[in-house]
Amino acid sequence: MMVVCPTCHHQCTVGARTVEDQLLAKQRPYNAVRGYANGQLWTPSKVIAVAAGTNLFVGAGFKFVVDDEQLLELRRDSAGRLLLTVSLRDADDRVLLSMVDNEWVTGDPLPWDFEYGYNVVKLRRAQRRVALEIDARATPVQITGELWRKGQQFGVSGPNLTFDGVSRMLAFRGIAFVGSSLTADTRTGTFGIRGYGGLQTCMVGLTFKPEQDLRLVTEAFEKLCREAPVDGDAQCPCGSGLKFKECHQPPPHLDR
Repeated sequence: MMVVCPTCHHQCTVGARTVEDQLLAKQRPYNAVRGYANGQLWTPSKVIAVAAGTNLFVGAGFKFVVDDEQLLELRRDSAGRLLLTVSLRDADDRVLLSMVDNEWVTGDPLPWDFEYGYNVVKLRRAQRRVALEIDARATPVQITGELWRKGQQFGVSGPNLTFDGVSRMLAFRGIAFVGSSLTADTRTGTFGIRGYGGLQTCMVGLTFKPEQDLRLVTEAFEKLCREAPVDGDAQCPCGSGLKFKECHQPPPHLDR
C-alpha cells in the first residue's frame, strides 16, 4: 500500500504513472527518506520479540511456513521499521491478500476493514472477524489472528497458539521459540520446528514473569547469534540490518 497526494493518486488511477514508477517511489518515500516519518510500524528494540498468546517468538524472521511457503514474517530494517510479510488465505485456500514488506501485492482491498495507527495494524474479514492484528506499541509485539494454507491452520487466540493440520490440534502455551519457525509439510505429513538464518533451533519454557522471560530469551537469542556459523560480512541473523561482525560477533580477544 502507498499513501499519495490527490494529484499522484489520480495519475496512478488513470495509468499516467506506470507500475514500475510506483514501485520505485515506494522504495524511497519522500517523507521517510528526508526523516519526516518512520512509517506506521516501528520498534525501538534491536531484537524482535513477538507474543503469540502466552508464547514468545524471539528474533527477526518470526514466521509460519507451509511447504516452504512463508505465511507470516516480521523483521526489522536498519532504520527500526517493522516490515510485515503475510499471505492470508481462507480455509478453502483462496488467496485473500498478499503483502511483502508492508507492500500490498495481490488481493482485493475493498472487502477488508482496516484499522491502523502508530504501531498498530488490524485487518478484519467482516465485523468482529479479525484475520490478523499486529500491536507493536510495546515489547513484545502482540499478534492475534488465523492463517491458513493447504488445509493447515495456525491460530492465535487467548493464551494459546494452535496448529491444526498434518498434526491434529496441537496447542502451545508458555514456550519461547528462539530463532525458530513453525513448519508444516503436507508432502510428508509432518509438523516441525526449525531454526533459520544459520541458527540452531532453541525452545525455552517461560516463567510467566514478563520482564524476566523477555530478558532470558533475548540473552538466549543473542548467544545463538554469536555462535552462528555466519561470515563476518554477512548480515547478522538477528535482523538488525548490520553486518555480523558489527553486531553479535564477539570482539577479538585482547591479550593483556
